Amino acid sequence: MFADLAGTDDGLRDAKYSSRDAFKVGSAKLTVTKMATPVCDPFNGNTVPKNIPGSYVNYTITIANASTAASSAILGIVSDPLSTALTFDTEMIVGATAGACTTVALGGVRNDPSGNVKVVQTNRTIAAFKTSSSADSDGVALTVSGLISTLTIDFGTVLPLVGPYAAGELKAGESVTVSFQARINQAAIAPC
Repeated sequence: MFADLAGTDDGLRDAKYSSRDAFKVGSAKLTVTKMATPVCDPFNGNTVPKNIPGSYVNYTITIANASTAASSAILGIVSDPLSTALTFDTEMIVGATAGACTTVALGGVRNDPSGNVKVVQTNRTIAAFKTSSSADSDGVALTVSGLISTLTIDFGTVLPLVGPYAAGELKAGESVTVSFQARINQAAIAPC
C-alpha cells in the first residue's frame, strides 16, 4: 500500500511523486540618451541659437529603465568625457536679446544656486551638485586631463538609500536625468 500524494505529473498513491516549478528571469532594460541644446549665442541671442564659440549649451543625460518585468537597475558610475573648450557654468541664462546672452550669477542649472549639475529622478527629489576637481562626498566630479574634461556621476552616492530605494536604484518605468549648462569658450577654439 502506497501513501504518497498526487504530484504535478502523477496520481495519488502510485509510488511516485513529482513537483514542477518555474522561474521567470527579468532584467532591467536601460537606455541612455544625451542631448545638447543651445540656449543662447552671442550673435542670435535665444532666437535660433547655434552651437558656436561663446554660446551657452544645456546638456542632458537621461537613463531610463523600460523593464516590463518590474526589475530595478542599480546604477554605478557614469563618466561623460567633454572637451576642455567647455566651461561649466556658474551663471544661468535667464533671458536673451538679439546678439546678447543675459546671465545671472546664480551658480546652478535651472536657477538652483547650490550647484551646477542637477539630477532629477522619477518619483524622487534630488538636490543639485557642485562639480569639483577634488574627491568629495557628493558623487559628482570634474577632472581635466589634456584636452578632455570628464564629468563623473556616482549614482550610488547621488541616489542614496532612502525608503524603498537602494543606493543607485532605478525602478522599472523610472528615469534619471543629469543636466548641466556649459559655455563654449572662445579662447579655446583654434583660429582657422
